[in-house]
Amino acid sequence: MKQSIKIFLILLTVCICVCSCDVDPYVNQRPLDYENSLWVCEGEGFKMYYKIGETFEGELSFEGEEPQKIDFLWSAFSSDVNIYVLSDNDEPTPPILMGECKFSRKKFVMNVTCKRGCGEKLPDTLIFNRVS
Repeated sequence: MKQSIKIFLILLTVCICVCSCDVDPYVNQRPLDYENSLWVCEGEGFKMYYKIGETFEGELSFEGEEPQKIDFLWSAFSSDVNIYVLSDNDEPTPPILMGECKFSRKKFVMNVTCKRGCGEKLPDTLIFNRVS
């Protein structure tokens, strides 16, 4: 009888460990988790913002050029993010920036690991400050 209880408890423990839900360690840390917020990154010759409200919108502008609509794709279960320029019909193109982020309530820092297209004009570290 005691052995049956031990086996049952071992099986129960194994089932709980194997079947438990994965917990995203970045929940309530990404900019998306702050409703009605505006995140701005400015540097030499460029400005980028990401606005979170009923919809998400972003823009990247370089000095002397027309602004471009951008979108952020946040990875679940990691701190990775991809930034895309949206085409005229709001379809994403290949990412211009890929990287890992460190989050806090007032800012996030993106360490860029890959650049393409206009993203090559941007620095390797981008700091987005929450302004509202």
